[in-house]
Amino acid sequence: MLMTVATNVGGIVGMVHGTGDGILSINSSFNTGALGSMGSTSLWGGGIIGASGIGSNKYSNSHLEITNCYNTGEIRAFEENSFLGGIAGRVVGLSSTITNSYNVGEIVSSNKTYIGGIIAYLNNNYSDISNCYYLENSVSNRINYSGIQTTNSILRRVDFLETLNDNSIAWEKDKNNNGFPILTGLSGKFKLEIKDLSPVKATISASINTNATIITKGFQYRKIIDSKFTTQSTDTFLMDLNDLEPNSQYEFRAFIGTSEHGTFFSTIESLNPLQLQQQQIRRQILLTERFLCQEK
Repeated sequence: MLMTVATNVGGIVGMVHGTGDGILSINSSFNTGALGSMGSTSLWGGGIIGASGIGSNKYSNSHLEITNCYNTGEIRAFEENSFLGGIAGRVVGLSSTITNSYNVGEIVSSNKTYIGGIIAYLNNNYSDISNCYYLENSVSNRINYSGIQTTNSILRRVDFLETLNDNSIAWEKDKNNNGFPILTGLSGKFKLEIKDLSPVKATISASINTNATIITKGFQYRKIIDSKFTTQSTDTFLMDLNDLEPNSQYEFRAFIGTSEHGTFFSTIESLNPLQLQQQQIRRQILLTERFLCQEK
């Protein structure tokens, strides 16, 4: 355990403060070490960052961005007015974004401290904290800003891994981390598009710009009422779906197989052929009406 008499302590960054323009980005980082206070001074501590004053000046355009990070280390302090968070302790400023991150480290404190599974204290005018999770019982009570409480079993599931990836290939499962997701070191995000749609057929395209070595790629699809996907490998990342039932709901996703870290899937997208075509027709009618109005 790292015991300190400092005020601001983080697994990656203790404190950052800025009043100018620009982005502080902490990406694909993690902490496994325990953090704690051994002094009488209140502790602002977080698994990734202890405290942030980014953008605290009203004229500042600074922005704090944390993505694809996790903490497994315990955070401990009992001094009054301490701020202890699984990812960040105290975040103050104009804007911040924390996404696709999780905490399973236990936070131990007294009743006079502020604690949170993700953030203990947040004072931002514009903040986006999404797809962030903390382990149940890792925090005993009090504040939990925007994080989603979850269980040991869910954190180890394949579908949670795909949720955390959020169309990226940043995360994979690892038995040496108690089955919890770990970082791959790979970059890239899936992009999916529906083309040439009709009530009975559709063409699906996908792309991903990545540093991974891709050895196979393709799609999986199914009716929403079915439990199993049909897999179709492709060379061009295009898939033709024929003989669709117009009033049926379908699901599909893309995948890549890599030589480094196995197979990754995009998020699941839905497809209702008749509904999507009707939307396209209505959109075209609106565009035509606008054009005719302009001509008058």
